[in-house]
Order: sequence, then structure tokens, then C-alpha cells
Amino acid sequence: MIKIKNLLSSIFLIGIVFNTWSQQNQNFKPLGVPGNWAFQKQFSDEFKGSSINNKWSKNVDNWPAWSSDPTKVKIRNNKLIMSIAREDHFGNGQKQYFKSGILISKNKIKYGYFEVKMKGVGSSPGASPAFWLYSKVRNSNVKYIEIDCPEIQFKVRDNDVLGWNVVNIKNNNERISIRQETGCLNKPDNVDYCFPKPRFDPSNRFHVYGCNWTPNKIEFFIDGKKVGKTINNSVHKHPMSLVISLGLREPFYTYSGIGPGTRIPVDPDTVRPRSILNGFPMKSEVEYVRVWKKKPGNNANIRNKNGALNLEKKNENKFNIFQNNSSKLINVNISEDVNSLDVKVYNLSGKLIYENTFNNNNTFRLSTHTFQNGIYIIKVIDDEQKTYTKKIIIK
Repeated sequence: MIKIKNLLSSIFLIGIVFNTWSQQNQNFKPLGVPGNWAFQKQFSDEFKGSSINNKWSKNVDNWPAWSSDPTKVKIRNNKLIMSIAREDHFGNGQKQYFKSGILISKNKIKYGYFEVKMKGVGSSPGASPAFWLYSKVRNSNVKYIEIDCPEIQFKVRDNDVLGWNVVNIKNNNERISIRQETGCLNKPDNVDYCFPKPRFDPSNRFHVYGCNWTPNKIEFFIDGKKVGKTINNSVHKHPMSLVISLGLREPFYTYSGIGPGTRIPVDPDTVRPRSILNGFPMKSEVEYVRVWKKKPGNNANIRNKNGALNLEKKNENKFNIFQNNSSKLINVNISEDVNSLDVKVYNLSGKLIYENTFNNNNTFRLSTHTFQNGIYIIKVIDDEQKTYTKKIIIK
């Protein structure tokens, strides 16, 4: 009997801890970036516990100049630890010299605010901690797109540079890379202002790096202060995965052309001065990753400005409902290229009776077992804040 009581007490305490954390994470807000934000738990991670959350994948394709190694990704003391080390091996059909860790989210997201609290590697050049968004593209000319926010470049010539890079697609299906660095040593024409270099060593302590990705612009932040921006004027509207990585950098590879696929490994024993190798193995640390999406504006209200119930049908021709009253199931399809759908159902008195978010699909299934017979309004808002509205009848 005592053992059962102890077990129940342990379960109760675990429940309290979990509920407390769940309530706290709903109150997380982007550092220094005001707005009406909705926390995205499915893309966020506080790296508690001892193992990597199942929302991430550690098994990633190798890079041309180095290899990914799942053993180089661990959680210790409630922090994500990534390492890169010299380990001679064969990869991609050639001899390679380094292995490193990387995480990539299994789900994809389009638009939002992305924040990481991270500490870089030591001052030796050759490795680059980064937090970025990435997606492969089915295009003959462009193989991938990405937003780096940030890419901490520990270079041979200048090891206190923080960089942001947007790899995009022009309307003619050509690759375009917009790279911006603190100090604006090479200011792109489409970047309208510069910020000085940070007055800190990214490897000394943790800093908060953020990226605000919208349909029209991409903004970059350090510790809550805006440090860069670019116009999102291309077709950069693909859902992307979140990536945390510790990649290899010069002088341990060279280029045979343009793009990551042209990186060629360099034998570390030929690099001078030899002291550069003293920094390996290196490690970077991440305290958390947090993601938000803008909450819907007034266009999501179920009542109009006069307070009357708004029964207006919106985008009805792109909003398909397949209803099966016998099984109490409703299949909903949006004939648009969307990645995230916020779904709300109201009764005719305007009371919200159901709310959910569906990711990575423009089709979802809604159970109406708990609904009473009657007329309801189903309102769906996609990741570009477009609203779809229809009436449904439950019999």
C-alpha cells in the first residue's frame, strides 16, 4: 500500500512539473520584438532531459567537405551540445577529415519569428555554429533555399563576424544569395542599412539570435535589437525545416565553383599555421529554440463591427468540405499551397466550441462527436493570414 501511495505521489509531482512548464512556455515572448504572437510548441525545444526530442532528426545527408555524425549531438545539463572533430574517413566518394553534429526538424513551417539562445565555438577558425531554415526545391537550377539566422563565421581573417544569408530563387529560376555581415564589409545593393560589428565574442557567453520571416521582409536580431534586414521580394515562400548545425569552414576546404556542392576537402596536415588545428575538437551550445507565429488579426473575428454574427462566406471555392454524418467526421481541404492552418468552429451564438492548429498539410480531419445537432461556422486561417469560411450542418 505504501509503494502504491509513493507511486501515485511521484505521478502527481511529475504532472505538476509538466503542467507548470506547459503554462510557462505559453508565456514565452520574442526578446525585444513586440506583437501578438502564438507560441509554436511543436517547433520549439528547451532541451530538457537526456535525449534528443523526436521532433528532430540527427541523421542528415553528408556535406561535400565533411560528414554529419549523430554521436556529435548530445544534451547535457539542459543544453544542446554540438561538436566537430577531426576524424579521417571516406565520405561522398572521397577522403574527408571532419565529422560534426546537426539537427533538422522533421516538420516544416512557413513564416514566423525564430529565436535561439546560443554560444559559439572558440576563437580558432574552421567551424561555424548556425541556426537556419532550409528546404530542398524541385527545380533544375536551384536545389535548395535557406535563411541563416545567424551564421557565426569564425574566419581566418576575421573571427568576430556574424553573418546572415538568404539563399533564394529569382523569378527566372536562377539562384540568388543575399549575404549580410555585421560591419557590412560587402554591402549588398538591396540592403538599405548597416550595423557595426557586435562588441562581444560569441564564444564567451550565450546570446539570443532572432529572425522574423514574413511574406514581405526578413529581419535579423541580436539580444532583442534589430541588426539587419532584407526585402523578401522573390518567390521565397516555401515551407522550411529548422536546422541547428556546427559546420566546417575555411581553411579546411576550398571551392571549385559556386555553392556548397563545390566544396573540396583540404588535408588539415597541409594547413598553416599548424596551431589552427589546436582548436579541435570544438563544441557549441544551445540553451533553447523558440518559434512563434503571428496571431490572426481582426479578419479572424466571428462578429462584424456592428456585433452581428458574420456569416459571410470567404474563399468558398478554395475551401472543400466532405462530411459524413454517420461517422461524425468532416474532411476539410484547402486548394492552396499552405503549411499551417488555424481552425476554429463557432456555433450560431458566436461561441467558440473547437480550436486546433494543423501543420504541414492542406487537408485535415475534424471529429464532431461532441457537437450537438445544428448549424456551425468553420473558419480556417492559413499561414499567410488568408481566411476561409463556410457553414456546416451537424445532424
